[in-house]
Amino acid sequence: MDEQNDDKKPLQTTRLNPPDLDRSETVIMSGNNPLVRKLMDKAAAQEGADTVDEKREIVLVVRGIPERVSLSQGQTVVVGRADLSTGYKPGVDLTPYDAQKRGVSREHVRLHREGQHVFVTDLGSANGTILAGKRLLPDQPTLVHNGDELLLGGLAVKVLFD
Repeated sequence: MDEQNDDKKPLQTTRLNPPDLDRSETVIMSGNNPLVRKLMDKAAAQEGADTVDEKREIVLVVRGIPERVSLSQGQTVVVGRADLSTGYKPGVDLTPYDAQKRGVSREHVRLHREGQHVFVTDLGSANGTILAGKRLLPDQPTLVHNGDELLLGGLAVKVLFD
């Protein structure tokens, strides 16, 4: 096949079927699932991917206010809103930013660091997640770049590496 035909082929996507997890659990994203590993490696290999090392923090800027997140290699954090009736509180609680009114789920996304790259995974949120203008599929890790904007339901969150 010539290169022109290859460029016109539709992209193939793989739907991940992660093991049954309590979405509030911290999960180490490792090479145990070859499909997850393949997606993360492919995304990280993209030209221009920004990196984060041990000395840098992830800063989520919500309505002009920074929320700092330190993630070590393989560590994860759930971003969402608290539920007063059950006492649930995510790792990064967006409740003070009118998260419920803006459609943020209790367990909306998971951020995790793999190597020097940061990934976001929608956790089946009710109102969806948009990253840099593209809607994320649930349970599919997607590479985050420095300066990307996440839209969690109707709440905009800027992602910076500091």
